Amino acid sequence: MEWLNELFVRNKAIVYFIYGQVFFLLGVAIALQYRSLSKFRLARSLWALAAFGVLHGLSEWAVVFIPLQQAHLGQQWVYALYALERVLTAASFAYLFYFGAKLTVDTLGRYIWLEQLPLLFFLFWVGNLAISRWAFPALDIVTWLATTDVWCRYLLAFPGALLTAYGLHLQRRELRSLQNLRVDHHILGASLAFGMYAFFAGIIVPRTPFFPSTWLNQEALFRLIGVPVPVFRTLSGMAMVYFMLRILEVFNIENTRRVEAVERKQAILDDRERICRDLHDGVIQNIYAVGLVLENCGYLVSENPPHARGQLQVAMDRLNHTIRDIRNYILNLSPASFQETNVNRGLEAILKEFEANSLLVTRLDWEGPQVDMTLAGVAHLYHIIQEGLNNVLKHAGASSVLVRVKAAGRELSLLIKDNGVGFDHGEIARDTTRSGQGLKNMADRARLLRGNLWIHSTRGQGTEILLTIPLSEVTAGGE
Repeated sequence: MEWLNELFVRNKAIVYFIYGQVFFLLGVAIALQYRSLSKFRLARSLWALAAFGVLHGLSEWAVVFIPLQQAHLGQQWVYALYALERVLTAASFAYLFYFGAKLTVDTLGRYIWLEQLPLLFFLFWVGNLAISRWAFPALDIVTWLATTDVWCRYLLAFPGALLTAYGLHLQRRELRSLQNLRVDHHILGASLAFGMYAFFAGIIVPRTPFFPSTWLNQEALFRLIGVPVPVFRTLSGMAMVYFMLRILEVFNIENTRRVEAVERKQAILDDRERICRDLHDGVIQNIYAVGLVLENCGYLVSENPPHARGQLQVAMDRLNHTIRDIRNYILNLSPASFQETNVNRGLEAILKEFEANSLLVTRLDWEGPQVDMTLAGVAHLYHIIQEGLNNVLKHAGASSVLVRVKAAGRELSLLIKDNGVGFDHGEIARDTTRSGQGLKNMADRARLLRGNLWIHSTRGQGTEILLTIPLSEVTAGGE
């Protein structure tokens, strides 16, 4: 296969350029996809693999571009650039070594001393680079550069790539938690690619006068199989890039599952908040109304027993109604009384029931066309009205309540006005014995309707509650 070697020699610059681009792409891709907040151990040391890819890509490009400078620089400067390229290569392998060591230590939880080896070996190699030039002055510069490259690969590239292959293999158990067979296959493929790279980049080196490169070298392998070693390095590099990029998909899978988990938690919180609102605005208010009816019965028992029995029946019916509503709340359904989607009829029913239980004078003024709303919309609207009316009953000391509704254009406005004692907002805020849950629920429901809620009250002048909502958000035709 001499023709293949000739093809490689003629296109050496192109091969090294592609080789460098492969690793540079690996480094940049990992840097862009790096997730420092990931729970996977792989993410903790990926920055080192990204540094390896970028630095190794630059060092391989140096092999292409340094010869182009020979016509413009002196020979000594060219050799200095080659020495700098060797340092860049060694630094890249040191990062690869650290990545494999860190990955292995984090996974096994022991052999912490492995993390110190990359720096120690790199410093040893740098020291050897300087001392060997001083100790062997007769050694020609080309042989010296080749020797430093060989020992860089023996000390850093081979153990680094091998440890990385082992470290990646150890991640298979953790990443199996994703229950994604493709990820497992990609991890295995990346491990094999780095193992292949450990052999062709760390063991098969240029021939030098020193053992073992005197017999195990690039020239010997080419004579044996007829394929230049850089071809294998490029292929293994491409495999590393492919499998590592596919492995990075685990972070997208992890993020997707995190988002889904957050959404599930938020759904639970929303459900709890819904139950809290519904219990307060519906069940508790109904029980309070039953209490008022029973309290009234206490006065009627001696004075008007037949009427007292009638009120007791009303209380029993109301309690049975409340029990049904509790079941509906648990099943995420609207209360039975809130199934009326025609707002006019629904308000008439609510006010009629309120007047019967409270003995207050109520009046409904409707202006504009009839409005049909969605079940979700009427549930929020009726809860707001019920909360407002119950506040009148509990706190206002009023004798009458006016509910005025105006449907005009794209907006529905609702006004609840009483002639009670009113209140001071500042006092309510300072009163720690009152939770203010009812007002908060009203505001929350108005927000869910994309509407606005205003409460105006002055002592001795009653209270006004004004709600405006866009009909496009709540009408049956708007869904």
